[in-house]
Amino acid sequence: MKTICLLNNKVIMSQDGEAVEAMTLNAQQYSGATVQVVTDDEFAALINTNETKIALCKTTAKAKLAASDWSQMPDVQITNRAAFDNYRAILRGYVISPVTEPTWPTEPQPVWG
Repeated sequence: MKTICLLNNKVIMSQDGEAVEAMTLNAQQYSGATVQVVTDDEFAALINTNETKIALCKTTAKAKLAASDWSQMPDVQITNRAAFDNYRAILRGYVISPVTEPTWPTEPQPVWG
């Protein structure tokens, strides 16, 4: 089962499992968006368009950027900031120019200094 957020019958966010509460909060950012739990087959049918794949790429990249924002704060003492900078640059590229088959970079693990 997957939890999805639909806007105008297009998937704009997706997560495995049952993160419905978080998805509902995110859906509130979009007027008319709804949250549903669907089977894997239903999900495959919904996302089997280039337009939807591009929207998912952009939305996922934005979420990954937001999740790593902490690494850019000036008071964060990590010694591998360059690794986070490179990671975030790739994600920004997907926000600016989303693709149908993204190759997601691995988020670096912080090395505290």
